[in-house]
Order: sequence, then structure tokens, then C-alpha cells
Amino acid sequence: LDHRQKKVWLEEYALLFLDKKPAVVRAADEICSHRFNLLGSGLTDLGPVINWHQDFKSGKVWKGKVIPPSQFIVLKDDSDIKVPWELSRFQHLPLLGKAYWLTGDEKYSEEFVSQVSHWIAENPVGLGVNWACTMDVAIRAANWIAGAYFFRGAKEIPEPFWLDLLKSLLLHGRHIRTHPEAGAVTGNHYLSDLAGLLYLGIMFPEFSESSEWVSFALREMEAQAFSQIYPDGVDFEASVSYHRLVSELFLYSFVLCRENGIPVRPDAMEVVHRMLRFVAAYTKPDGTAPQIGDADDGRFHLFSTWIPPSCAPFPMSQHGWILDHRYLLSTGAVVFDDPSLARDSGTFHEESFWILGPSGRERFAELLEKSSSGTVHEETGSASFPHSGLYVMRQESSYMIIDAGPVGMKGLGGHGHNDVFGFELFAHGVTFLADPGAYVYSADPVSRNLFRSTRYHNVVEVDGEEINRIEPDLLFWMREDTIPKILVWETTTEYDLFAGEHDAYRRLTSPVSCRREILLDRKLGFWILRDRVLGAGRHTIRSFLHPSPLKLSREGGRVRIGDSDSPSLSIIPLEPKNPDLEIIPGFVSYSYGTRREAPYLCYSLSGSVPLEMIFCLFPQEGDPQPPLMKEILGRVDFLRTRFPH
Repeated sequence: LDHRQKKVWLEEYALLFLDKKPAVVRAADEICSHRFNLLGSGLTDLGPVINWHQDFKSGKVWKGKVIPPSQFIVLKDDSDIKVPWELSRFQHLPLLGKAYWLTGDEKYSEEFVSQVSHWIAENPVGLGVNWACTMDVAIRAANWIAGAYFFRGAKEIPEPFWLDLLKSLLLHGRHIRTHPEAGAVTGNHYLSDLAGLLYLGIMFPEFSESSEWVSFALREMEAQAFSQIYPDGVDFEASVSYHRLVSELFLYSFVLCRENGIPVRPDAMEVVHRMLRFVAAYTKPDGTAPQIGDADDGRFHLFSTWIPPSCAPFPMSQHGWILDHRYLLSTGAVVFDDPSLARDSGTFHEESFWILGPSGRERFAELLEKSSSGTVHEETGSASFPHSGLYVMRQESSYMIIDAGPVGMKGLGGHGHNDVFGFELFAHGVTFLADPGAYVYSADPVSRNLFRSTRYHNVVEVDGEEINRIEPDLLFWMREDTIPKILVWETTTEYDLFAGEHDAYRRLTSPVSCRREILLDRKLGFWILRDRVLGAGRHTIRSFLHPSPLKLSREGGRVRIGDSDSPSLSIIPLEPKNPDLEIIPGFVSYSYGTRREAPYLCYSLSGSVPLEMIFCLFPQEGDPQPPLMKEILGRVDFLRTRFPH
């Protein structure tokens, strides 16, 4: 971002994103008025003087001392240390900068100076909540840098401010270098530390430590590409949301290296390319991502101003900006010269514009044209990611993603959920069966554990026990009681077939194993879901299904999700034909700190094993039609022949 090329950038921006200017200005004005909406707070007025040390949702204040990691999580109150951290990441600075470029109004440059100067004065180095987590120190540094480049040409900013900013950034770098979040198992925190250090080293070569920072950070980031990312391109933390964050960290850091003539190992670059192919594979036909594992809406940079589509069905009209990861694809298309990523991105997203500039947009247009010329393989279809245990079934407007992976983070389960063989189902423009998300972390430990529990996923539970055991006070740990085994993955012109088994319940007095088979009939567009519990003794099994917040209609054991005159999904019990069904009050969360009521289904069956439950999941686009029972039962027979007791 070069302020000397401002005119060229603004002309291009006006061609691509002119409709966003009013939203940019409104949002920037809210920032100038110190009104923020963070982590589910709703738009909150922080007053004329921002208290950078306060969780403004609960009112708790941290200030003036070194805060060790052992004090990050407080179970006895409703405080959330993430709130002051999130505010002090300063991810709102690029938004202020865009408003300044688009309007020329110096109030935005004045607010930039005011907030940064006040933060520096109120946060002595190493003390208080905003130096406690190195990840947030690093993200703040990167966003101060990104924000500052919008204001470099502002004549009203006094030179002493730039000197103060430079001094503070130097201290940020030294703090990151001496407080890395390293350990036997590193995750997105350590990667963020490295990305921030790399930004500082590259952008400020005048710092005496810069050369060492760049050398260390790049070497470590390249190594982390192989320790944190599975060979299939999936982040090892068992979370799609964190995969997005980690993709940003790698992609933006390596782009910065490339633009400054710093070579990156080709094999590390290829890891990032595989990560983006996974993003393309998991993206639903409506452009949104599934909710697998934890989600705190974490980002490295926020370069776009999202405008809700006027006609989008609930819930994406409110949360699409959080669940749309396709900006990674349009950026990656140019970085990796990949027409298929251009095609799957749908358009050149605003984030890509601020990362790549007008020349990036021109190259994207060439790649998009190439993708439609017949020289690129057919559109993304069903796909498997066997190292991470994720499988995608896709046929025209139908989509399902199945999670058959481990708890993540090499057995620590920090951001994984109890979702073995869980799935999301999408058809005809609607997510009918959803993963309820994550909702919140330490502010509400009971809800934290509920949203990562077995019952809050589309899975089978035995005797009321968790699949992987959870300790209520250990909010970022889960015992790895099973590593799922994949029995079959097949995709043909006629069907997609997944079969897996886990032994989490071998620990019971009467041990059992759980098998799940899922078949997509690619011709007729329905799924067969078959669950079996095998082993010894009498047990009670419960199959949970979580509809999105849509209308539910029940007739015996059958349930229809959706209105009769719009797309719907019929859940048809086949074995047993009339199982016990309870509709239980519940929630779904599409962004951190927010939730909506969404009742879920609990089908239960008790008896001596083997126990079997079979359902047909039958999506329809318009008026409900009688299900094709002959074809449905034919697919059930196919499964029973293929996988006999």
C-alpha cells in the first residue's frame, strides 16, 4: 500500500467497490465515536476516553501488573479477557484508513493519532492485560503497520507522533522476540507471534534487530507449515475457523516476503496452496464455511466492510462476513497463479484488493477468464482429506461435510469438539443440519462445554457419555479417547459413500464400538444415514440432529425442516420406523458471543447390541413430494449388503 499511488488505487476501488463507500464511512464514524461491536457485544459506546484494560462486556478491569497465563481464564465470574485483547488488536485501523482515503476528512487521521497515542500512554511495555498474550501484541503491531500506511501522506499528523509510533513498534518487536508462545506443541498463537515479528523486521529494516527477526521468524514459519499443517493441507487444530486464521497468517506473511524480495521455501509455499484448496473444498454452494470445532471469529487483518445481502435467507444475512472465507481464494489465485481458485472465489474480494492492489485485480481477471475457457478442470466436487479426517460430498446444489478427525493439536484437543462423524448438510441454498458452533469461551464455562459436547453435534451418543471425555474446568483440553478409523471413502457417478468406526465407548463396562455409514445418492440427491453400535450388553443410544433456526414440522418420527413452499429437508426414520423422538430446546451460534434459539432432535433407542438406526435425509426444492421409497430402500439394502452385521 503506497500512499503515493493513492489516486490509482482509489480509481480502481471505485470501479470495484463503490457501493461500499457509505458503509465504510458509517463504520469509521462509529469508531471515531468510540462505538465498537466486538465478540458479540453489540454496538457499545466506550465513552470519550477508552479504557483499554476493561472487558467492557462484563465490566472487569485488568491494569498495571504482569498477568501470567494462569490468570487468563477465570471460572468464577463472567469476564472474558479476549475483549480487551480484541479491542487492542486495532484491527479497526484499516477501516479508519479507508474512510480517510475515500473522503479526505482529517478527522480520521486525527482519530488514528489519538487512539494510538492514548494506547501507548496507557499501556507501559510488559504491564497489563494488553501485553499478557504475545499473539495479540503481534497482531496489534501488524495492524498498526497496515493502518499507518493509509495515513503516511496526512499533513496534519505531527512528526513526533511518527517517532512515538516507531519507538513503540520497536518495543513490540523486542517483546515478541523475548516472549514467544513456543512449547512442545505450538499452534496459531506462536504462528501469530512469528507473523508479527516478520512484519516488523521487513517493514523497519532500520531497527538493529530487524535482520535477525526476519531470519528467525521466516525460518520458524516455514517449519511451522509442516508441523501445524497436515499433508492434506488442513490445519491441525480441528477447527475450520482457525484454519482460516492460520491461512491468513501464512498467506499474508509470505506475500509480504515476496513483495520485498525475500525468498520463501517453495515447499512451504505449496503447503499454503494446499490450505487454500481445502478452503475451496469446504466452502458451501452459498459461499459460506461450515462450523467445525472452535470459532472466535479470529482474523489477522480486517480489510473489508461487509454489506449484508438484502435477500439472503437467515442466518447468513447476519453472519455471512464471518462465514465467508472466499477472499482467501481470490488472493491465493493470484499468488499461486491458480485459475481454479479464481473460479471458486466467485469474485475479486476486497481483502484481496488491499493485499494485492490494482495489478492483482488485473491478474485475477485473466485467471478467471482462463478458468472458464475449458482449460481448467471441472468445478470442485466431492473431496477427501484423509490426514485430517474431513470428507466433502458435493453434487450440484447438495453438500455435506463429515468430520472424522482426531481431537486436534496432537491429542490436546484445544479447539476440537466432540464431533466424531458429525456433519453439516446443505441443499437448495439452505444449511438444514448445522454444527451449532462454539458461542463463547471462558465467560461462560457451562456453555463453553455444552457447545463442544457430544449432544451439540450431529453424532451418536452411548449411555449419556461423551465421546471424548471433558474436564469441566479445562476449557481448552479434551481427552483423546478415540482416533476414528475410516473404513470406506468412495465417490462414483452413482453415489458417494463414507464409512467409519470409533472405539471411544470401549471404556464402558460393557464395551461397544460405533459405526456410521453415510451414502449420497448422486442421481436423486438424498442421503442415507446408518448408525450401528456393536459389542456387548444393553445400552441406550441417542442420535442427535441439529437443524438450523428454521420451521420444524413433526409427524410421528418424521420431521420436516423448512416451510412447505420453500426448500425443505425431510428426516425419515427407516430403522426403527417409529423411534423415540424428543425435540429439545437448544441454540446455534454463528459468531462469538452470540446465539440463537434452535431446537434439536434426539432419536433414542435402548436394548441389547447390536443396535441400528437408519434415516433418510431427503431434501426438496419446492412443495414436498412423497419420498422415493423404492429407491431409498434400495440404497439401504446396498449398505446392509456392503456392511453386514
